[in-house]
Amino acid sequence: MFGDGASAFILQSTANNYSGKGYGLGEFLFGCAGQYAAAIQVSDSKDGRLGVKFDGEALSRAAITRMEKVITSVELRSGIARGSVGGFATHQPNPRLVALLAKQ
Repeated sequence: MFGDGASAFILQSTANNYSGKGYGLGEFLFGCAGQYAAAIQVSDSKDGRLGVKFDGEALSRAAITRMEKVITSVELRSGIARGSVGGFATHQPNPRLVALLAKQ
């Protein structure tokens, strides 16, 4: 099994029963983008292991495209404009992709 998650949600400060202050989860969006499956190729190798090849450029474009769409969807569903949020937390180890997304 091979996979990577795609989701987004709103995290808001809120009151709670314990300390009086905390955070609550708001609008959620979960997704998967199977149309990019051709960018990942899995095959048997001669030594019995699986060989995995990635088209890095295609996956980078797909990541930026999907991240933008997911953020826009959560923005529309929650009624909270992205310009009014305190920040974004991404699960993206490539800072170049995060910088490209920030420019959009």
